[in-house]
Amino acid sequence: MAKPALILASQSPRRQQILSLMKIPFETLSVETDELIDSSCSLEDNVTKIALAKAEATAALVKNQNRKTVILGADT
Repeated sequence: MAKPALILASQSPRRQQILSLMKIPFETLSVETDELIDSSCSLEDNVTKIALAKAEATAALVKNQNRKTVILGADT
């Protein structure tokens, strides 16, 4: 059974560097998401919402590719 592909839902050079240093194979997929800050939410909630939006948008792009994937969405 093949391992699922890890897709980094970010163009962050630092996240790419971390995965590379750990020798974890991955691919990146850049998606456009709304990264506006909601002033009524905490910083932590805003970052979580942005990371989730990136992961969900990436998942929507790969869902019909007939392969197993793990999506890593992150934001700082």
